[in-house]
Amino acid sequence: MNRCKTLTAALLAVLALSVTGCGNRSGSSGGGASSAQTQISFTVMCGEQEFNTWVKCVDLFMEKNPGIKVVMENVPGDWEGYGQKLMTLIAAGTPPDTGRIGSLQMPQYSSMGQIDELSALVSRDINMADYDANVFEQARVNGGLYGLPVGIYTLVVCYNKTLFDEAGIPYPSADWNNTWTLEEFKEIARKLTKGEGPNKQYGFYANLSPERSNSFYYSEGGDVFSDDGTVCTFNQPPMVETYRWLVDMIKEGYAPNMLQTTRAPPNDQLFMTNKLGMYLEGEWQIPVYAEAMAEGLRWGVAPIPRGKNGSVTVLFLDDYVVFSSSKYKEEAWKLISFLIGPEAEEIIALDQAFGMLMHLPTQERLRDRMFTSLTNEEKGVLFNSPQHAKAMYFTNNWNEMLDASMKVIDRLVLSQQTVENGLTELTATLNDLNKVNLK
Repeated sequence: MNRCKTLTAALLAVLALSVTGCGNRSGSSGGGASSAQTQISFTVMCGEQEFNTWVKCVDLFMEKNPGIKVVMENVPGDWEGYGQKLMTLIAAGTPPDTGRIGSLQMPQYSSMGQIDELSALVSRDINMADYDANVFEQARVNGGLYGLPVGIYTLVVCYNKTLFDEAGIPYPSADWNNTWTLEEFKEIARKLTKGEGPNKQYGFYANLSPERSNSFYYSEGGDVFSDDGTVCTFNQPPMVETYRWLVDMIKEGYAPNMLQTTRAPPNDQLFMTNKLGMYLEGEWQIPVYAEAMAEGLRWGVAPIPRGKNGSVTVLFLDDYVVFSSSKYKEEAWKLISFLIGPEAEEIIALDQAFGMLMHLPTQERLRDRMFTSLTNEEKGVLFNSPQHAKAMYFTNNWNEMLDASMKVIDRLVLSQQTVENGLTELTATLNDLNKVNLK
């Protein structure tokens, strides 16, 4: 989920890695391909742990489909660099047959005809009763379905149990329908805040990026754009109230400001060293905190504080796609439909990779073996979160919109502009940018 914009030339070096039945990532797969085999390419961007899980899944796929050889390619770095790499391959006429893309890239690829619409194949081969239909929505563009989610990530509140105990604060409810209010959350942040200077303990870490504050404004009934994506609604009351609330948390000292965050360790380090009481994070962070428990970290997860629209979190999804120029679309589809099926999902669950499972019967069967660092009640916070989640709406020029948003939001935090005036200005800017997107 890394949103960094910087990518060194070294990171753009592609690791072309062939997958074999024994997990060997070099040379030809399967000890020499049969002339009857069809070879397809599968390109991803991921870390080593995720890649190892994909190796296991693809090995199993090839074992069950000996007529298909899959050559995997891992492009290390970030989403922007990965997107540039894919565009380079497409321009050269050598795109992969299938691979992983970020949902924020979906409008761009689909509008340019670079990925296939999959609705007919899904209807033919996927039993949708085994999946939460909500998680497919972010891969829809103009009514068409262009991808299958890799896994499910949502935002929840991570809280430090040691700091809660020291302050005499009861742990929050794990019930999404009866969780804490924004007012209660802010009061807890106040109680958890103490000290001054570099050793200050903060109650909350307020990330005001539209990609991380969205759970709060969704809960208030707000969004960046109208439901049809045609009008920016940043200046509407739910958005103004949300950003006023977040800015006030910083101004009142319960959350670090921009200057303090540049001088302090990252938020996860603050959290693991008992200097931060609460912040929003996704399932990708759980393995890190599970390891930190050996060093004394005591932590839990809770639903997003509820606003006027209840308690709503955000879906972070990456998608498997079939590239339109592939000569082997049926084989590519067969691979990605396998990857969200029960056999691959069991591997993913036991490796605790890719967040929550897509295949609900497998998730239910393996529930006790997932997220083992959390209590059963806390696991429920994660497993129930997709039913309380909303997918982000992305545009073809989302990165440009995000840059424009952060320039205004930074001024709000620095008290250089009121929330009302800043969001009114931002609304006009995003409406202009959206005219380009809608063409």
